[in-house]
Amino acid sequence: LALRTEREALHAKNVALKEIMGQVEEEKQHMARYVHTNVSRILLPLLTSLERRIYPEGEQYIRLIKNCLDDITGPYLSQLESQFFQLTPRELEICNMIRNGLSSKEIAETLNTSEQTVLKQRTMVRRKLGLAGSKTNLVAFLNRIG
Repeated sequence: LALRTEREALHAKNVALKEIMGQVEEEKQHMARYVHTNVSRILLPLLTSLERRIYPEGEQYIRLIKNCLDDITGPYLSQLESQFFQLTPRELEICNMIRNGLSSKEIAETLNTSEQTVLKQRTMVRRKLGLAGSKTNLVAFLNRIG
């Protein structure tokens, strides 16, 4: 009888926990939509205006900022981090730039480093993503994640 009562109490707690987790997930999605809306309405118009003023020198940076803002409000980075937790913050940054179409030379200029350093980091990224020795295109692979 005591075991049965304990089991019923545990079941009730599990039901309550699932309900709370559902509410938390719903609130999380609401906040993500709220952030995305604010980024779209406030930041992106400012960046577009700035882009016109600093064209063509700053166009690459503005495009990268816009794409990063999209990634912040979307699931891409969290999916990449959760699937490939061994990537360093710098490697995540490089993955994001690669995904957004920057060449190794452009990444090196943006990060104020040498192109050789970026090429080494790309090699490490490919290894950590399980693509070493594979002919899989890194850009295509990263785009499939998000």
